[in-house]
Amino acid sequence: MNKLFNKSWQTMAINGIIAVALGLLFILTANDLLENVVKWSGIALIIVGAVLMIIDLVRAMKKLPWGVLMFQGAIFVAAGIIFWLYPSAVVNFIFIVIGIWAILTGAFQIIATIKFKEYIPQSVVTIINGLIMVALGILLVFNPDEIKRAVIYIAGAVLIVTGAWQIFNAFRFKKISRDMIEDAEVVDE
Repeated sequence: MNKLFNKSWQTMAINGIIAVALGLLFILTANDLLENVVKWSGIALIIVGAVLMIIDLVRAMKKLPWGVLMFQGAIFVAAGIIFWLYPSAVVNFIFIVIGIWAILTGAFQIIATIKFKEYIPQSVVTIINGLIMVALGILLVFNPDEIKRAVIYIAGAVLIVTGAWQIFNAFRFKKISRDMIEDAEVVDE
């Protein structure tokens, strides 16, 4: 049991340190973080697309059916190039699509709740939720840059708080482990 506590506190401390480091990275690189993720995703798409195209060329040389992987590979390469060249536009596009989805979902929720409110318990809460979805959607559509920065800062803060809590608990586990060893030595005597 002591070995379990000993490993647990070390693992918890390492996870906490990693979470704090990632949180700081998020906050310190908030302006570039999503764009860099999109750029590296673009590189991955280009590589995957090229591999698919090569596999299909090999299939063609062996007189096997081909074409589907070539088409998929070309789409992956094209998307990868767009991701690589225009990462900020891709991130904004993704946030705008999410915003449109939120507006439509919230509006549908409001309309359905008003229409069927006698069948929906807590219909006021559901309408408020729909209004929040619409408001969030409007923010995402008309101000994606500020929203993405806020999301990154919030995620970074959550990681830092979670990591600090894990580190704190790791040292509590370490104390429990040490107390268990001392109690075991007293019992052995």
